[in-house]
Amino acid sequence: MSLISPRLCAARVGAMILIALAAVTQAMAATEPNIQQVTVIVNDQVISSWDVEQRTRLALISSGAPDNPDIRERVQAQVIRTLIDEQLQMQEAERNEVKVTREEIKESMERIARQNNIPLERIIGTLDEAGISLSTLEGQIKAELAWSKLISARLSPRVHVSEEEVEEAFKRSEESSGKIQYLVSEIFLVIDSPEDEARVRSDSDEIVRQIRSGAPFPRVAQQFSQSASAAQGGDIGWITEGQLSPAVDQVLGKMRPNQISDPIRAPGGFYILAVRDMRTPKGMEIAPTTQQSTLPPGKMRLVQVVVPPQGGGEAGMQKTAQAATQVAARIDGCGKSARELVSTIKGASYDDLGVLNLSDLQAGLRGALSQVPNGRTTNAFPTPQGVIFFIVCDGGTTPKIASYEAPTREEIQSRLFNQQLSVLARRYLRDLRRDAVVETR
Repeated sequence: MSLISPRLCAARVGAMILIALAAVTQAMAATEPNIQQVTVIVNDQVISSWDVEQRTRLALISSGAPDNPDIRERVQAQVIRTLIDEQLQMQEAERNEVKVTREEIKESMERIARQNNIPLERIIGTLDEAGISLSTLEGQIKAELAWSKLISARLSPRVHVSEEEVEEAFKRSEESSGKIQYLVSEIFLVIDSPEDEARVRSDSDEIVRQIRSGAPFPRVAQQFSQSASAAQGGDIGWITEGQLSPAVDQVLGKMRPNQISDPIRAPGGFYILAVRDMRTPKGMEIAPTTQQSTLPPGKMRLVQVVVPPQGGGEAGMQKTAQAATQVAARIDGCGKSARELVSTIKGASYDDLGVLNLSDLQAGLRGALSQVPNGRTTNAFPTPQGVIFFIVCDGGTTPKIASYEAPTREEIQSRLFNQQLSVLARRYLRDLRRDAVVETR
């Protein structure tokens, strides 16, 4: 069993391409730097300033982060660490005669195009418009495929999940059958030594800030998480209370869907959690995740937010949409805090429309509002006046909490296998870092 399958690798890079399609700007297409300038030497192999610049552009686009000097400096530092890890992974794959063919890279590229329902030529053209060389994307795919093959070939045979382990986990699952389950995504940043603590904490804080400002969690995880789950956008599936380490579990138990945690210090590093959904055993009730509606069916109290164009042309509309999306992601209610968030956008208006009859609204707007709980927003959409979104103050939907059944022994065995393999892969990379000779210039 592979820790990261080629299909998941393609999905990881595919998400990066999708966001690139929506965020290409002239700034990203700046003149290419001198590719001969050396930034890092890893065991006598060079990472150039060109490599760093290319991956920094890709990281900024995929995470939705603004391209300003402060953010670029932080992202670039993380990119360099990622490139060092990839260099070490590729060197180790070559020592073990792991090969990645041009055909496998091409298949991954074609899979990206199919999964995103766009022509491969359009992906290549978009990268070119953004000033990102196709070789940058191909290099990342190659490194992920090589590491996946290496882990599968070298570490998978060392993983043995005994019947006793499965039985013990199955019993624990039965004992926890009365507990809540959470659908969780994670970002994990490793602390290799005590000297890294402050830096990793700072990086974690910045990542949380970017996500709460509207950066998509899966794309940030794909770029920066150092867990095996990064290939799936941080998705670790359904987690039962008590299944994670105590520090992480304590925070998870207080979370509800659509919430992002602060950085959590746990053994090995910092975790950032996103709860996407939750479910309970049959017959169990929990506190609602949002304020209950006080209005009769068919009525809704709304606030309309209009963000005027923040610049001319297509680039201006993209900037306007990004500003609206980032603010909308942070809104949790219709009050002073929401009004203050909207006021951070130049010229944006916040208009309380009062209680409206849904039957008086256009069908498209009714559909957009039909799945929005109280305190949340619709998606932002363009109009001649700029970009508009609505906040549902009352009359919104009440999220339904589904019930679940206990996992099977086969599901438990697969989960234990992947957990053990992930630990071995993390140790493997840690040892490669420890033994490497890395010179930064």
